[in-house]
Amino acid sequence: MKRSFSLAPLDNERWARIRESDRVGFVLRTGLPIGLVIAFVVDTAMLAVGGNVDLALSVWRVPRLLLALAALGPLFGAVSGQAIWEHCERRYADYLLKEAFREPDKDIPA
Repeated sequence: MKRSFSLAPLDNERWARIRESDRVGFVLRTGLPIGLVIAFVVDTAMLAVGGNVDLALSVWRVPRLLLALAALGPLFGAVSGQAIWEHCERRYADYLLKEAFREPDKDIPA
């Protein structure tokens, strides 16, 4: 069974496996759904700001929406996926730093 990615809490062993294997795949898998939602919201907001709210509810919006999803979805997805990657990397680096100081010093006699 494939587990979905969660931001909190960070599973450190799983993150170590993910970061060694596939950065681009991770960024696309996690960012693309977010990017598609953001592209949909941006397109809807642009229609509302432009005063074309009636177009938002008509069938004529479909080509415009498909174009927005195809153009903006991957762009926003890559940016959000990269932000998630950087966030998890920071958390993993903090974990490694804490673990390094948690180990007892073997050089100092007790």
